[in-house]
Amino acid sequence: MERKSGPAHSAQTIEIGPARTGLRSLILKSFCSKQGLKIEVVDLSKSLFEQLVEMYENFEPKRAAQGLPPMGRDRIISWLEQLQKNGDNLVALYQGRVLGHTMLCAVNPTRAEFAIFIHQEYRNQGIGTKFTEVTLEFAREKGYRRIWLSVEVNNLIAIRVYKKLGFRMRDLFGPEQEMEICFDAKG
Repeated sequence: MERKSGPAHSAQTIEIGPARTGLRSLILKSFCSKQGLKIEVVDLSKSLFEQLVEMYENFEPKRAAQGLPPMGRDRIISWLEQLQKNGDNLVALYQGRVLGHTMLCAVNPTRAEFAIFIHQEYRNQGIGTKFTEVTLEFAREKGYRRIWLSVEVNNLIAIRVYKKLGFRMRDLFGPEQEMEICFDAKG
């Protein structure tokens, strides 16, 4: 599927990385956190891959969500490479540094699994909610009609956010709650 242009996609480009390496990435959307931090959302690119690996190496709590993210640099790299081959990956940046990652792993052409990870230093600032909104808009533009996720039943904050964004409860699998959002055909 081709990426459609539209209101979610601006023509802005940014230089990536703290040293401003000269590599550029298209900003899909930007928003401000509750604390006023300007967050930019871009596709995961080769120039951001190492920063994302570093985010996961320092991620807490370790293996909190269904054993993810994996522990150890080699496992993180292998996991991210598989995600790049099998899905869409967006990263959230603050001042050119990766602070979050969302993924859409296609189950079929109209259905995908969603997951989000926000670095612990940037949680509870509304970034996860806005980043999820941007990812859902991206998914809708890609032609997905159903997005599902799995969340631990004791993660009440995440469940509340997902419900607020339109996800509905589905099946319960032990400590995991499956949720799904369906987009109408009009998008």
